[in-house]
Amino acid sequence: MDFVFASLIFILILGFTAISYSNYLDAYKITESKKSLEASALSISEALIKSTGYPRNWEQNVSGLSVLGLAGSENENVLDLNKVAAFNTLSYNTTRDLFGIDNDYFISIKSVDGISFFSKGTEYADNSSVAIERLVRFNQSICRLTVRLYG
Repeated sequence: MDFVFASLIFILILGFTAISYSNYLDAYKITESKKSLEASALSISEALIKSTGYPRNWEQNVSGLSVLGLAGSENENVLDLNKVAAFNTLSYNTTRDLFGIDNDYFISIKSVDGISFFSKGTEYADNSSVAIERLVRFNQSICRLTVRLYG
């Protein structure tokens, strides 16, 4: 009888440990997924605001584009109006390939007052999304460039 009782307690403890471990593992996977999305969103925002892209004048011939960047030739965080217009002509899938992501994304440029100058992608409610906001100068205004990735 003691053996059966001890075995039952052991099985209950083992089951509780397995359930706890499973819950911890799920939370860990979600955290790691969010960290990966944040790193990708940060990398994309960095490339957009600090790089002119490659080739440097890609906006004149988008078919030769290999690295996407929206920065003007002289300053970081100052976006080139022609590059943003050319970015808008690229297909969604082409831009995802250039960003090196499989995730859906939404990128917007809005004035600090909320006036929208540019958006690309589809914005939707999703608890697994992450967003990075950067201050930039665009169209003679201080704006927020937002890069949102969906998990």
